[in-house]
Amino acid sequence: SNKGVVNLMLLTLETSHVPSTFPKTAVVLGGYCNEDTDRGGIRFYPAAERLFKAIELEHKGKIDTIILSGGNFLQNARSRPEALVARDYLLNLGIDSQNILTETKSISTWENAKFTKEILQEQGITQVCLITSAFHMSRSLAVFNKQGISVKPYPVNFYSSPWHSFMWYDWVTPSTQALLNFDM
Repeated sequence: SNKGVVNLMLLTLETSHVPSTFPKTAVVLGGYCNEDTDRGGIRFYPAAERLFKAIELEHKGKIDTIILSGGNFLQNARSRPEALVARDYLLNLGIDSQNILTETKSISTWENAKFTKEILQEQGITQVCLITSAFHMSRSLAVFNKQGISVKPYPVNFYSSPWHSFMWYDWVTPSTQALLNFDM
């Protein structure tokens, strides 16, 4: 429950390197939304910055293709695969359907890489910008590299803070947020 200690642990996981140049295709790993079948629409989770960063890069012309990788991680028949839910969201924002590819079978990072590789081979794409949460990036890079996919990391959704941003009491006062971050 110590903010400072948990933050130091997070800093070891999170890479802050953002490339200055990157490929025109971005792969967005899932885990950020699902279909809200009860209320209609979409439910976003804290990792939604993954999708929002891809939208920003596409609007700025830095990427021209977005590959949404994510199946039905809820594993219930009422929900559609995450990639299709996110695709509908992008279409509603005016992103051209020809700039969106979907991988709908994966429910793990390993499957993200495996099934995305198939799409990359079909499309003749040799290098991608990989967008995922910063704490998840090292693992994701290892999995994608093991599949032989050349990636440039684009970490988002940081949980850590610069170590100098803490006050003395952050090192001695218990924090429920620190417990949540430690669990993550």
